[in-house]
Amino acid sequence: MKRRRRHHNQGKRSKARRAYTDEPDEMVEARRSGLTQERSDSLRRRWLRAEERRFELTKVAKFAKPVAPPKPKGRTNRQRRNERRKRPEPPAESWPTNRAVRRAEDAVGWDEAAAELGVAAAAAAATQKEEEEEAAAEPVEASLDDDDDDDDDDEKREVSDVESEEEARGEVADEALERCGVSDARTGVVEAQFGACLTAEECAVLKERSPAYESVEGSGEFERWAWSGRALSLDGLESEVDRLCATVRSAVGDLNPAQLGLLRALAPYRDVVATNAEAAGKRTRHARLLSAALAHCVDHALRCRARVARRDKKVGKGRGDEEEGRDQGFTRPRVLVLVPTRGAAHEAVLEIERLVGDRASIANRRAFEDEFGKGSDDGRAGPPDWAEVFGANTDDDCEMGIALTPGRGKKREVGTSFGVAVKLMSPPEDSDVVVASPLAIRLKLERDQAPDWLSSIEIALVVRAEVMLMQNWDHVEAALAACNRRPRALDSLRCDLSRLRKPLLEDGNQGHACRQTIVLSRFSDPRLRALVDAPGRSTAAREFFDEPRFRNRAGAARLAAPPVPDIASPLATALEAGGRHVFQFVRAPTPAEAADAKVRHLKTKLLPPLLKNGTPGTLVVCHSYHEFLACRAALRTAAANFVAVHDYSRGSEVSRARSRFYHAEVPILLYSARAHFYHRYRLRGAHRLIFVSPPDFAHFYAELVNFMFDKQSPDQTLKKKHVLLLYTSFDALAIERIVGARRARAMLAQAANNPFAATADAHIFENDDDQDDDARGL
Repeated sequence: MKRRRRHHNQGKRSKARRAYTDEPDEMVEARRSGLTQERSDSLRRRWLRAEERRFELTKVAKFAKPVAPPKPKGRTNRQRRNERRKRPEPPAESWPTNRAVRRAEDAVGWDEAAAELGVAAAAAAATQKEEEEEAAAEPVEASLDDDDDDDDDDEKREVSDVESEEEARGEVADEALERCGVSDARTGVVEAQFGACLTAEECAVLKERSPAYESVEGSGEFERWAWSGRALSLDGLESEVDRLCATVRSAVGDLNPAQLGLLRALAPYRDVVATNAEAAGKRTRHARLLSAALAHCVDHALRCRARVARRDKKVGKGRGDEEEGRDQGFTRPRVLVLVPTRGAAHEAVLEIERLVGDRASIANRRAFEDEFGKGSDDGRAGPPDWAEVFGANTDDDCEMGIALTPGRGKKREVGTSFGVAVKLMSPPEDSDVVVASPLAIRLKLERDQAPDWLSSIEIALVVRAEVMLMQNWDHVEAALAACNRRPRALDSLRCDLSRLRKPLLEDGNQGHACRQTIVLSRFSDPRLRALVDAPGRSTAAREFFDEPRFRNRAGAARLAAPPVPDIASPLATALEAGGRHVFQFVRAPTPAEAADAKVRHLKTKLLPPLLKNGTPGTLVVCHSYHEFLACRAALRTAAANFVAVHDYSRGSEVSRARSRFYHAEVPILLYSARAHFYHRYRLRGAHRLIFVSPPDFAHFYAELVNFMFDKQSPDQTLKKKHVLLLYTSFDALAIERIVGARRARAMLAQAANNPFAATADAHIFENDDDQDDDARGL
């Protein structure tokens, strides 16, 4: 049976449709009364428009958001001005600038410092002038408050009075700052370093390759000082050092002699190479030196930032002087901090936050922690010195900027000044301090020319230089050579050319002669010293830039730890395990030929007897990857049966090589010191250890020797253990760290007595009861 199809108008209708289509009674009566069709259609159209409008209004009212009640009005501008006038203002302090010294147990207070520096009279005069101006302004305020009829005139007069008082206070503070002897001494040093052009005599002296150093007696943990250039004196900067000491003391606690010595060396803006030997895995000394160096860098950036702000204010009022206003570079960044990894960058930024104090406001902290915080945990473990480097984020491609704005931070209590506003993760071109890795800058150099924000760097701080020696030292040399280059296009820069420093305008851009380079490392190395003694002369630097470079016009200083005693050297630790330790001198005419001379000695003197006897268990350790490639080529040429492990080897290759060497399937294992630095493989089965060059990290010598005396090694008690190390006269610093200062001097002196022989007598050390630990010639 077919279902009957209903008409579209028939059936049940919804309530909304019935309300919309039903005709009112008036229209029905009008139609029945005999109206015309035209009139009826007109009434119907009018009714439809009214219903549509009512329906739309109903829908809008149903879904409309409730209107918020009006907010009550706050204080008026007049009330705010009156509160500011009644608020007590701090006295105009002439020292220290931009930030008050926190009172601590050993901190230098304001009253004592003012009395010592002779600026109490200046501060008293400034305070007296403020009181006189306030007393003169009181009658005017009273008359304005009593006059209720002219409110508009009252507001205008109050605004003018407030502006004049603020301007007077600023002028009094500037005058007190100029009268302070500390500011004059500091300003004189800054102008002499960054504001004056080089003379012809200075250019001739600073082009010398190796400056002459003079040694002086140090104290504390820096017992060996050496300096070149200007005389080693603070020239009235003792108060500046005391102020920085108070800043560091308030952030990290009491200062040690090493921090004080570093601050005294940094105050005249001379280049400093600070090396402080310490036990592996102890971060105390490094953290304290980093605090002192960053205090100097942050203080310089804040001072320059405040000076530019004061100059901008004077220029806006039409009181600027062209000669006094040369306080800028091509770009804003003034401090460059080179770090090996993101973990080291995280440590440096946290140290900066502690130095700026608790009144500082930190922006973009969460984004910084996401980028530079804890890295991925791969489950590896190692000794304390390994965990110190690889326990944090190990990404070596990083770059971030830090913008510092004095006077825009927090205000903890009434009567104190505002702190510093710190903005993390800012673009480098809009920052005052840039924290970057050498690899990040090197990648930019390979893609394009040097970034413009490197053109006006005034302080370059190299943190953990010993780790960068294990990465790729060419990146560090290229990054420092890219600094202080003239920008590609001056039109695109946001700088006032009339305020550029004079050395930047000279031919050849003398800005690199004004830059201060600070190197912090656990140990000393010739490559670290070459950064300040012969800048821009390496192969990596000449690859990108072939311009002549000057040394620092203020000179350089070397701060070294006390010499390593013989009884505390890694050799003494290795002698306790046993074995026979032989140190063979190889003569080389130049440092560039030293590596080839040692590899040649290995190829001609050591490999033939090893291959002839075929004794298993020979471990050959190479200093660098280039030396590793040369030794591997020599072994392949001699048709030797060997396996190799380096820092680029895959995990399966390393496991296979270690297993074959342990089970004596291959007699020789070629090992790279960089692989040991990154992975700390435990190698077993070695009976003979050959160091082609002394390792940079002295404790590697004792670690690798102890592997031979491992109880799990096969037949370790039946065979005599032998250790052989090759060295040249250019390895004096590394030899001193391994054998001790007294032994190293004796070994190098004996080699110098016969300058025409290719090799010298070997020095043998054994832990026998019949002979002492002193060196004897064979």
